[in-house]
Amino acid sequence: MPTSLPFGPTVFPRSRLRQAIGLALLVGASTPSMALQAEEQEPQARKDPRLPDVIVTAERRETSLQQTPVAVGVLDAAALERKNSRGLQDLAAGAVAGLDAPGTTSSSMGYRSIRGIGSGSMPGHNSSVALYLDDVYIPRVINSGVFGLPDIERIEVLRGPQGTLYGQNSSAGAIKVISATPTDEYRASLSLGAGNHGSREAKAFITGAINPGLLYGSFAYTKRENDGTVRNRTLNKDVNRINTEQARAKLRLTPNDTTDIVLTGDALKDTSDNYALSRANAAGYPLSERVTYEDKQLKAKNVNAGLSLKVATQLNDELEFKSITAWRRFKTDPDVWSYDGIPDRRFGWEFHLDQRQVSQEFQLNGQHGALSYTTGVIGFQERLKVNRPNWTFNAYNGITSDTDVQSLGVYGQAHYQLTERLGATAGLRFNKQKDEYDWTSYASNAALENLGTTGRLDGLTHKTDAWTPRLGLDYRINDNLFTYLSFAKGEKAGGHNVVSGSIAVAGLPIEPEQVTAYEWGLKSTALDGRLQSNLALFYNDFDDYQSGVSSPIVNGQVINGSVVVNAASAVLYGAELEVTARVTDDLKVNFNTTYVESEFKDFLNPTGNANTDYTGNSLPGPRWLAGAGFTWNLPFAIPGSAELYGDVSYRSREVQLTREAEVPSRTLVNLGGTWYLPGDQWSLSLNVRNLLDKTYVTSSTWFAPFNILGETYNDPRTVLFSVKRDFF
Repeated sequence: MPTSLPFGPTVFPRSRLRQAIGLALLVGASTPSMALQAEEQEPQARKDPRLPDVIVTAERRETSLQQTPVAVGVLDAAALERKNSRGLQDLAAGAVAGLDAPGTTSSSMGYRSIRGIGSGSMPGHNSSVALYLDDVYIPRVINSGVFGLPDIERIEVLRGPQGTLYGQNSSAGAIKVISATPTDEYRASLSLGAGNHGSREAKAFITGAINPGLLYGSFAYTKRENDGTVRNRTLNKDVNRINTEQARAKLRLTPNDTTDIVLTGDALKDTSDNYALSRANAAGYPLSERVTYEDKQLKAKNVNAGLSLKVATQLNDELEFKSITAWRRFKTDPDVWSYDGIPDRRFGWEFHLDQRQVSQEFQLNGQHGALSYTTGVIGFQERLKVNRPNWTFNAYNGITSDTDVQSLGVYGQAHYQLTERLGATAGLRFNKQKDEYDWTSYASNAALENLGTTGRLDGLTHKTDAWTPRLGLDYRINDNLFTYLSFAKGEKAGGHNVVSGSIAVAGLPIEPEQVTAYEWGLKSTALDGRLQSNLALFYNDFDDYQSGVSSPIVNGQVINGSVVVNAASAVLYGAELEVTARVTDDLKVNFNTTYVESEFKDFLNPTGNANTDYTGNSLPGPRWLAGAGFTWNLPFAIPGSAELYGDVSYRSREVQLTREAEVPSRTLVNLGGTWYLPGDQWSLSLNVRNLLDKTYVTSSTWFAPFNILGETYNDPRTVLFSVKRDFF
C-alpha cells in the first residue's frame, strides 16, 4: 500500500486537487479497498490556555457539557487517536467515569456497564447500556464491540437511565458513537502501523466537498490484525487473534439553506478468534498464564452492514424537523466457542446468527424563548434467527430459535428557563413492545448436523408496555458553577432466552427490568477556565432485575449453562468525580473515579434451585473504577513538535454473583508519543499498551456441572509504531 499520493498541494494546482478529491470521494463510496486516513489532530500552534467548551448532544440537541443537566463523559477524536481505540474493548476502566468494558471474550462482543449495571447480559441479549451509532440503535451484545474507524468525531457516554429520549435498554445509560459529517473542509491522510505479536494496521480517511455548497462526501477505512497473544499448546500456535476490516462512506446534500440530507453506509468483516480459556482444574494440564490446551479453532466469521438516511429541515427560526431511517444486518456463520480449555468435548457450541433490523424515527426540536423541547416517535423491528449446535460430554445436540421484535415509542422532553438561573426539565415516553418467539431442539452429531427435532415450541408471544418519565431542576449558581437534581425511570426489555438450552427455559418469559433513579450533580469551571470538575451522586432502585443464573433447576431438571431470569429487586448507589485541568499551556491532566455500593434486597429464585438465592449479595461488578491521564506538548527545541501522553486505569476486585469465583483488581498503564515533523504533514507515533507488562485474570468462571474452572487474561504489553501522512 503506498504511503503517499503521486501529487501534493505544492506541485498540483489547488482547484485541480479539489476536483481530484471530489472524484476520489465518489469512487471511495463504492470502493471499500481505498486506503486514505485522517484523524482529528490538534494544531501545533500555541493553544488557548483555557479548556475548550465541549458541545454534546446528550439531550438530542447541542448544549454545552458544563451546562447540561445530565452526567456525560466525552472522548473526542484526539483522545481516541492517542488511545488507538479499536472499539469497546479498548475503553478500559478509567477512560470515562462509570464506564466499564471488560473485553474478555472476543472483539465483536460488546459487553459494557455503566455505574455497575449492564455487564451481566448474555450473548444475543440486549444490554442495559444502549449503543447508538450516529443515532441508530444497535440492540444486541454480540456484534457491538468494534467501531474503530478514523472518522469518529467523539463518543458520548450518558450515565444513568435515559428512558425518555433514548427509550428501552438504556436503564444504565447510553453510549453514542458519532462520526464526522463531511463539510467544505478538505482533509485526507493515511496511517500505517506495525508492532509486536504480528500487529499490522492501516487507517484511511478522506473528506471534503464534491460540489461546494451542495454535495459533500467522506470515506473511512480501517484494517487491523495480529497473530494472537495466547499460546495454544495443543494446536502449537498462537490464538486469540484480531482480524477486522471495516469501512464507512457518507454523502451529504444541502439543496438549500434549510435542508441537510446525509446518507451513510458502513460494513464490517470480523474473523478474529474467540478467547480460549485456560483451565485451572484439569489434571495433566498445568495452569499457565495465557496458555490454553483447547483443540478446537475458536474462529468467528462475523459480517455486518448498515444504511441510514438522516434528513433535517429547519421549518422556521424556532422549529426543526428530523427524520432518521435505518436498516442494519449482521450474520455470524460460524462463531465457535469452547469452555473446555483442554482436548475434550466437555462443553462448547457454535453460533449461527442472522439478524436484521429496520427503524424509522421522526423528531421535532423546538426553541421558543425560554422553552426548548424535543418530541418524536420511533418504530423499530428486528428479526433474529439463531442456530446453536452444542456438545456436552461428547453428546451432541442443538437448538434453533426465531425472534421477531416490534416496538413503538412516543416521547417528549422539554426544558423551561424559569428564571435567568433556574431551569426545569420534564419528559415522558410511552413504549410498547411485542416479542414473537419460536424454538426447537434437535439431535446432532460430531459434524454438528441436524438429525431430527426433539422438542418444539411455536408462537410464544410476549407483550409489554411502559411509561418512563423524567423530572429535573437545574440552577446556574454563577457563570462557573452549575448544579442539577433529577428523577428518572428506565427499562431494559424482556422477551425470551434466545439461546434456551431446554424447552423448560424456552417457555420461561423474561419481564422488563425497571429502574427508578435519583441523581444530584455539580459542574464547575475554575482558574480562568483551566480547571473543570464534575461530581455526581446517584441512587438506583431496581425491580425485576435480569440476572444470568448458572446451571439452574427448572421444573426439577438441571439446566446446563446460564439462563437469564427476573431474579431480584436491588439497590445500587454511589458517586463519581471527573476532573480535567490545564496545568500549564503545554500540559493537560485528567482524573476520574467511580464508587458503587449495591445489594440484592430480594432474590425471587424462579429457577427453584436453592443454591441460586443470592439475597444480600452485592451485584456483580467492581466497587471502584478510576483513571488518570495526561497530554504534554513537549517544550523542547526540536524540528517540528512532539507530544507525550499516557494513562493509568484501576479496576477493583470483582466478586461474581455466585461468590464461587472472583476477578482480582488490576492496574494498567499505557504510554504513547507523537512527533510531528516540520510542515505538519508527516507524523510518527509510538503507542504502548500495558507498559509494565502486567498479567491479570480478567474473568474467572465456575461451571459446576462440567467441573470446569476457566480463566482469561488481559493482553501482554503491546507496542505499535505508526507513520501518518496528512495531505491538508
